[in-house]
Amino acid sequence: MASPHSTSLSPYVPGLGTGDADFAIPGTGLSIPWGVDAVFQYNNLTFNDTSTIDKIRITSIDGIDDADVRDVREDRPATDGEIPYDNHYSGRTLVFNGRIEAFMRDKLRDMQFALRTAFMDINEELPLFFLTNSAATYHFIMCKKNTKLQMGEEQKSSGTYFREFQLTLRASYPAFYIYNQHFQSWTPPAGISLTNLGNYTTYPLINLFGTMDTVEFHIEHPDGEIHPFKLNTGVTIGSGDFYRLDFYERTATDQDGVDVFSDIDPTSDWVGIPSGTSFLSIPVGKTNVSGPGGMDITYRDAYI
Repeated sequence: MASPHSTSLSPYVPGLGTGDADFAIPGTGLSIPWGVDAVFQYNNLTFNDTSTIDKIRITSIDGIDDADVRDVREDRPATDGEIPYDNHYSGRTLVFNGRIEAFMRDKLRDMQFALRTAFMDINEELPLFFLTNSAATYHFIMCKKNTKLQMGEEQKSSGTYFREFQLTLRASYPAFYIYNQHFQSWTPPAGISLTNLGNYTTYPLINLFGTMDTVEFHIEHPDGEIHPFKLNTGVTIGSGDFYRLDFYERTATDQDGVDVFSDIDPTSDWVGIPSGTSFLSIPVGKTNVSGPGGMDITYRDAYI
């Protein structure tokens, strides 16, 4: 528990959440996520494109404000209050309210069919893309439908064919990701900087290419904490072979897709890359490379 006796008022620092007394600030245009001002794509269906006559329009969205929180605490014995433990973000529920706007009956039926079809798969999460005014800020979240599409049937006008609907999606991981990836390729023993421009932890995909032996590298977070990752003693990645390390799924496979998780030293940390700049380094005498061997890393900026 943080002690109330050590609490002090922080100095005023202008930032993203502040304004100016004399004029309106235009903003950076870089903050994620967007809302009803975005055009959306999911499973090859585009909606909220208001430049077209017939359209699937989004009128309101719930769930982009924040993710669910798993709060863990217990009562303090024999006194008031609680003992708080580490909390974690859970998933995220997104509720889209909108309207199909068509001006011919058959086009209405086509658009209803397309909407149902796009969200028909209830087993696999797919990317929901938020298309902004710049490709640099295109972002997405992995999600799928988790309750029925609600769309009533009522004809209110003889000249238009509009139908209101509600679509509920669930994301098992709460982050929004920038579409453009960071990709860095290097050869040990040099280290590299890993910068996550978002405000939430992202997880890298690291490929190790042979010939490579005595594999070990460290990821140092902005707070100075160092997290090691290494293969077991005696494991060598041969010439033309590679290991793929998925730090989010915590999986390791070789060039044939065979599971090589047993080759990972159990003391390894499957850590993500937090907001800011981390540094990946190779300890002296580790990760020896010859021939075409090397490493590459791929990740995306992540936002909550």
